[in-house]
Amino acid sequence: MNDNHGPPRINPTNLFTGIALVMIGLFIWFWLIPNGVRIPSRVPNPALSPAFWPQIIALIIGLSGAWMALESVIPGKHTQGTPVADDDDALRWERAGALRLGVAIILLLPYYLAVREFGLLLPSIVAFIIYSLLAGERRLLTLLVLGIAVPTIITVFFIKAASILIPLGPLDAMF
Repeated sequence: MNDNHGPPRINPTNLFTGIALVMIGLFIWFWLIPNGVRIPSRVPNPALSPAFWPQIIALIIGLSGAWMALESVIPGKHTQGTPVADDDDALRWERAGALRLGVAIILLLPYYLAVREFGLLLPSIVAFIIYSLLAGERRLLTLLVLGIAVPTIITVFFIKAASILIPLGPLDAMF
């Protein structure tokens, strides 16, 4: 027996938001960047082109929108409604979120000071782990692997692919 009762439900809000994001990404890529970004005739490295990061952002916006639109029409991906919390729960979540935001903002000062002393990579590894903890991640292996991998990959990209000097402090000799 089939458990489906009627046609699959579509989430219209996510569908239209996704389509709008795709359109925004296309607008940025095909109109805004060509008309608003001056690109020199010769750029030795494509990653150094003034259009490179706007194109990356347009691509991320467009792909995110396409993903959202597709997810909105896939059967079984959404529920009829979201349970409503009582006022005490909502207030508790609001206070916890405000506290996490406050801690995240306050932690920017020690990060800034550490970057000045130790370069970007080491403080970014520590900051990634701390901010992941603030966001709720509790799996130690995930924290360590991503905490080391993400800042290191970004740093290597900027140094090797984009040829942009990054202050590395005590790790300067490694790169």
